Amino acid sequence: MVMNVTSRDEGIYKITVGELSGRRILKLIEPLSEPSVNGTCVNNTIKLTCQVTVGKASSILWWKDSRIITNSQHYQLVQNNSMLIIFEVNKLDFGIYTCTMENPVSKKNCSFCANWNTLSVYGEECEPLESTNKVKIEIICTVIVVFFIALLIMCWIYKKNQTGCQPSSYSI
Repeated sequence: MVMNVTSRDEGIYKITVGELSGRRILKLIEPLSEPSVNGTCVNNTIKLTCQVTVGKASSILWWKDSRIITNSQHYQLVQNNSMLIIFEVNKLDFGIYTCTMENPVSKKNCSFCANWNTLSVYGEECEPLESTNKVKIEIICTVIVVFFIALLIMCWIYKKNQTGCQPSSYSI
């Protein structure tokens, strides 16, 4: 048994038990330190960098408002996913970005709130582009759906109080 293992103990070891022998590789994997996220914004492009001071991440994922981010025309993940680049920033890009780093012995998260105050470089603030009509229509549709759901719930509560029916007798 090897005790108090350090990085100097890494390497290939020959193990012999009786007449049997074999070689094994000893590799140390350090738990990750708490990650940090730094953000900059220049010319309507946001760059978020996630890093740890101790350990090496084998996997890095980015999330925005609890939704996973993948490469697209708007988002680009570079440097083994440690950097997230957001192109043509608009108001919908502001929110909470979370970096999840993990290796076989640990998993750590760090969040960054991207808003007007947190993103400035060399005294220049990041100016969002105007929202497109498509975005405006999506917001209006979302408001209508939420209103409709609230109306259905209110009707259901009203009917339940009037008739004493069980909720399972209604379908939405």
